[in-house]
Amino acid sequence: MKIVDYGRSALPADSNLFYCDRWISVLAECYGFQFKMVVDEKPLLIFAEVQDVYGSRIISMPFSDYTEPYVTEDEQITAIADFLMREYSTSIIILKLHGQYEQLTPIGFENIRQAFCHRIDLKTGEDEVWQKTGRHFKKGVRKARENRVTVKAVNSEDGVTIFYDMLTRLRRVKFNILPQSKEFYSLLYKHFIQDGQGNIWVAFHKDNPVASAFVLHSGNVMFDKMGVSEPSHLDLRPNNLLLWEVMKYGIEQRKCCLDMGLSQVDYEGLIRFKDSLGGQRSSINFYRYLPPGYDGGRDSEIKKLFSSITHFLVESSMSDAELQHVSDFLYKYFC
Repeated sequence: MKIVDYGRSALPADSNLFYCDRWISVLAECYGFQFKMVVDEKPLLIFAEVQDVYGSRIISMPFSDYTEPYVTEDEQITAIADFLMREYSTSIIILKLHGQYEQLTPIGFENIRQAFCHRIDLKTGEDEVWQKTGRHFKKGVRKARENRVTVKAVNSEDGVTIFYDMLTRLRRVKFNILPQSKEFYSLLYKHFIQDGQGNIWVAFHKDNPVASAFVLHSGNVMFDKMGVSEPSHLDLRPNNLLLWEVMKYGIEQRKCCLDMGLSQVDYEGLIRFKDSLGGQRSSINFYRYLPPGYDGGRDSEIKKLFSSITHFLVESSMSDAELQHVSDFLYKYFC
C-alpha cells in the first residue's frame, strides 16, 4: 500500500456520491481540504488531510454521511486502518464507514458515533414502491394534495436561496445550530444541478415555499443530501408529497434507489419517517483513533468553546443573513 494525491482518473465511473469527483471538488473548493488516496494497484480509500485547531486529522470523508471503501473484506479494512495508523502516527484518524467493523476496536479505534442509512428501492416500479410505503406516509401525501401543496424542481440560484433561507431558519429555531455555509450549496448547484446531476425540489403552498430538498445524482443512485421545511406548515405534510414526487421522478429516470442519508440513532422520529417511506435500514459507524499522548481534555475544551459560541450566535439578535456570513468561516471546524 501507498498514499498518493487524489486523482479523478483512477476512480471507477460508478463511484458512490461521497467518492465522486463532483463531491470532492465541492469540498476542496469550499473548505480547502487536501485529498489523498490509499492505493494498492487500485484505489482503496479516499481521505482528507485536515490541519486546524484540533491538530492534524485524517478524515474519510469530511462533511460526508459515510464512505464505502473499494474493498469488501473485513481484513482489508483492518489492513487499511493499520496502514494509516503507521503513516500518520501523530494524527487523529476518523473513518466514517457504511457498515459495522468492530474488528477496528482491538487495533486502537473507538466507535464514537452510530447512525442509520435508509435506501429506497426504486427498481420495482411506481405501484410497488407506493405499496411499500407506510399508512401514515400515504395519508400525508393525500393530505398535502388536499391542501393544494404543489412540488416542482427549481434548478436555479433562486432555488438555492429558497432552500438555504429555510435551512437557516430550521437549524436556528429547532436545533440551535449554524447552517452549513451557503457557498457549499452554491457549489453543489454549480457541480451537480447545473450539469443535470440533481434537482432542488421545492414544495409550495399558495405560492409560498414550505419545504425543499437538495437531491444529488451519482451513477444510478439519487441522494437526498438535505431536506428542510417550515415548522409552521408541517401540518400540511409537504415533505411527504415532496419525497413521493422525488421517488416518482427517480422511477421515471430509471434510478435504482433513493439514498436518504444519515439519521442519528437518537432521532427516533426521523428514523420512523424514513421507515415509512419503505426504506431499508443499514448501519453507519464512525471510528476514531487517537495517537499516543493525545490531549483529550484540550479536545473537549475546544468542542465546548465552539458549542458555546454557536449557542450565543443563534440565540442572539443577529439576522439570518449575518448568521449565514458567520457560518462561512466557522463551519469548517465542525467536520
